[in-house]
Amino acid sequence: MNDEASGSTPILQMRDIRKAYGPVRVLEDVNLELSTGEVRCLAGENGSGKSTLIKILSGVVSADAGQVSLNGRQLGNDPMGAITAGLSVIYQDFSLFPNLSVWENIGFLTSVTSADVLHKRSARRRLAIDTLKRMQVEIDPDAPVELLPVASKQLVAIARALANRARIIVMDEPTTALTRSEVAHLLEIVSALKKEGVSFLFVSHKIEEVFAVCDTVTVLRDGSVVVEGPIGEFDTERLVEAMTGRSVDSQRLPREESQVQRPFLAASGLGRRGNFVDVDLELRPGEIVSVVGLLAPAEPNSPRPCSAT
Repeated sequence: MNDEASGSTPILQMRDIRKAYGPVRVLEDVNLELSTGEVRCLAGENGSGKSTLIKILSGVVSADAGQVSLNGRQLGNDPMGAITAGLSVIYQDFSLFPNLSVWENIGFLTSVTSADVLHKRSARRRLAIDTLKRMQVEIDPDAPVELLPVASKQLVAIARALANRARIIVMDEPTTALTRSEVAHLLEIVSALKKEGVSFLFVSHKIEEVFAVCDTVTVLRDGSVVVEGPIGEFDTERLVEAMTGRSVDSQRLPREESQVQRPFLAASGLGRRGNFVDVDLELRPGEIVSVVGLLAPAEPNSPRPCSAT
């Protein structure tokens, strides 16, 4: 956590959150805080309660007990109230409008929260351009979102949150479909916005990213917080053990070579114009074949994120 965040009053407080669906207890007395300019990792295995906690935070799902406060304002089951208070959640599908332009998507939340009766096209477009410039990325504001690569869609979703003056951004598995270079660029943007006082709740299963960008970590297991603290107090082994409840050894197990058999699947000379040519492939019983390769380059007119110079 940075010095400013460590000494400030939390802008987000979740106290004693409980949630059950029938006899199944999903969350049990969960507490979580987030300070200005802090990046907190919310870690846990699938089914640990992370998604439910985020839905309660955003007002989509109501808690059975407990309180959520943003900037000292207590929130209930009110998604619009959470957005107005400065919260933005970026889900894995980004929740963008594919048929609208970049600038229309970026300005959408601002139009909703300000209850604009008139469509202020020029003002919203200028807001989008200024927000992208603030993030130091170059994306054509007039490009349809459906034509953007995944990394650019991620950046548009972040820009939409910033345009609406979000002070807390929740990112749910933000790097799942990104390449290593795109992940590095995204983490650079998160670090830069953190210095501006924007706070992040970062949900990820990728341990290396957690240590690269997060200041603190909260680990959920079976609906309860099992450990939390500064990221410097953790290493990979401790974090994985907290998430799983057991020590996980990383080792390569010896495997006997499978006996060569006749292939039950075979392809020869496959080709597709502009994509690949003369591809041969065979798959035999008990065999695992890996198909690897670089991502295809973007089309000449396809907008791509890049650092501003």
